Amino acid sequence: TEARVTMVESWIMRRLIARQKHENCDMGKTSPPILSRLYQVISDGCIGFGQASKLVDTPFPFPYQNLLQVFLWIYAFTCPLVMNAWLRHIALRAALTFVAIWAYFALNQVGNNLEDPYLPYDANEIALDHVQHSFNA
Repeated sequence: TEARVTMVESWIMRRLIARQKHENCDMGKTSPPILSRLYQVISDGCIGFGQASKLVDTPFPFPYQNLLQVFLWIYAFTCPLVMNAWLRHIALRAALTFVAIWAYFALNQVGNNLEDPYLPYDANEIALDHVQHSFNA
């Protein structure tokens, strides 16, 4: 969640400030340009996380998905008519019609899989349990 990321950001910021104020080390204090760059990089990371969380929290519009399905089926019914008007060879008509319609349905299916890649119900989904376990090990 965003609260956890903000909490970790504040820990890092507090640690940087405390190190500058209170710790004496062999290297001395960090110069202000380098320190300001550290703050900027941490802030940029949090802004990037905020942008990514907006992308995840915004659902794909349901009416748009329905229109895609309707237009896909309209295309599937009209493509053979167009291929019949343009091509003379029967085998070429059938092959190109199949490839064209199959390509659009495949792209639609890929889009559906990419819409929510974190649900563990498909063989193509990301195995988050395994990734988390290997990360923690």
